[in-house]
Amino acid sequence: MTTHGGQPHDGNSPKVYPATYFTLETHRLVIQAHIALMVLSWAVLMPIVVMLSLARSRLAHFVRLGFTVTNAIGLLLGISYKHNTQDLYPGSVHAAVGWIATGIATAQVGHLLVGPMTKLFSRFTRQSHARTSRYTLPPMSDSYHGQESPRGLSGLSRQGSIDVEATDVLLDNRDTPSHCRQDTHESGFTSEDDTRFGESDSVRVLHHGSSGVFSNILSTPSSWRVQRVMVLFNDVADSTILLVAFVAFCTGVVTFWGLFKGQAVFNGVAHWIKGGVFIWLGIFNLSRWCGCFAERGWAWNVRPGNSTTRWLSAEFVESFLVFFYGSTNIFLEHLAGWGKAWTTRDLEHVAITVLFIGGGLCGILVEYVRVRGLGEKARQAAAGCSQNSITDTQQPSGVSINPLPALVIFLMGGSMASHEQASMVSTMVHRQWGNLLGAASVARLLSYMMMHLKPPVSTSPSRPPTELVLSFCFIAGGILFMASSSDTIDGMIHYELDVMALYTVTMGFTGVLMAWTIGLLALKDWASTSATRRTG
Repeated sequence: MTTHGGQPHDGNSPKVYPATYFTLETHRLVIQAHIALMVLSWAVLMPIVVMLSLARSRLAHFVRLGFTVTNAIGLLLGISYKHNTQDLYPGSVHAAVGWIATGIATAQVGHLLVGPMTKLFSRFTRQSHARTSRYTLPPMSDSYHGQESPRGLSGLSRQGSIDVEATDVLLDNRDTPSHCRQDTHESGFTSEDDTRFGESDSVRVLHHGSSGVFSNILSTPSSWRVQRVMVLFNDVADSTILLVAFVAFCTGVVTFWGLFKGQAVFNGVAHWIKGGVFIWLGIFNLSRWCGCFAERGWAWNVRPGNSTTRWLSAEFVESFLVFFYGSTNIFLEHLAGWGKAWTTRDLEHVAITVLFIGGGLCGILVEYVRVRGLGEKARQAAAGCSQNSITDTQQPSGVSINPLPALVIFLMGGSMASHEQASMVSTMVHRQWGNLLGAASVARLLSYMMMHLKPPVSTSPSRPPTELVLSFCFIAGGILFMASSSDTIDGMIHYELDVMALYTVTMGFTGVLMAWTIGLLALKDWASTSATRRTG
């Protein structure tokens, strides 16, 4: 008999499992505390930090402090556990990914400390300058230098003593509309001379309180570029740190259970990457239903205003992901048996990836035709239409109805639901997630039918209820997709885990994850409203 991963063994003698951290009895409380603290830090506190940070709320600092404490304790427990136990998974990347995630979080904390540190430094320099000014007079050259200094610095020299209250570095004003920002006179700065685009509170403190040398350094164009790079880093970190945390969580599960060793790593990587993509695709579509990306027209609404990137619809992004998905996974399943003869199962996997490549590319071209049209300019020019009317006709309105990504996923789900595996357990799990992905595709097609019969006429999200079904099926199907890898199936057989138990636990976890996602987005909306009310 042959297992799902291609490992032959006698059907009467079960597979011999090596020792794993899951079965290790020593220091069990330490690893349990490590797991609990890491789940609390990265699955509870960090998402709250990201939502509050994106909303420009200062409450993010307090939650980030709690995250830093719990993550540090969990990190120390993990180091202690690794030091006091034998290495049961040589070559594990969990520690490396964990350190990368911790490094990003630490860099964000250091970024937020710039404001308070510069405020403290400015107070010290002001006190020192006040003591020395009692006995010395400023040279005449300094007075002329103040007249020849840049406009922003000369304006600061005229302000006298300034009380700087804000200490955030480019967090409150970087994306806030001009009509929502605080009046500059209330903060002690004149809008004409002292306000610069993207200037942070910490830099304003140093301009005022430090010596002329520091002011000249901070007024250079390179320093402003550094400040903007810091802002860009913080935005990118907020957008990607949860993905890095997800990878760290997955590698932790693999290390704890001792999965995907040797040649089985290719089968595991193929299943877990694909399953992870569907999980995040479900979260993405749930966010769209909640109203995220409405400014791009991705929330099943009319895109507000005129956009130069009007053809980058959500369907274009999904089509590109389908194309990229197939391009990068075409030979991944065969890597476990590289150099050996191709089997029928290998050809089936390649055929599915070719379907993704062709379907994704076709979806991209459909989006191009939807915006640019084929022969529209020539036809309307022959009819005597003006250039403005041609442009108006080409401009797409409403939601893009592109069924190709949903069709590709539906066909893959149907093929996997009928894909015979080496064991009954593997066949049942594949059928479960195949049916879920097929149901998600049907839900998307129903959403398109509703949008076609009653197109959105407002920039507000329309929230079709079928998208909730799609999100649930994508998330649950992605989890079961990950669970259908060869080592996971062998583990279920070894520990006598019933397939229905896996299915019901997955359904329950999916419901909790969706509720947590909606709650986080509601928290972000509340924090954004509060921040706008405070600055307005």
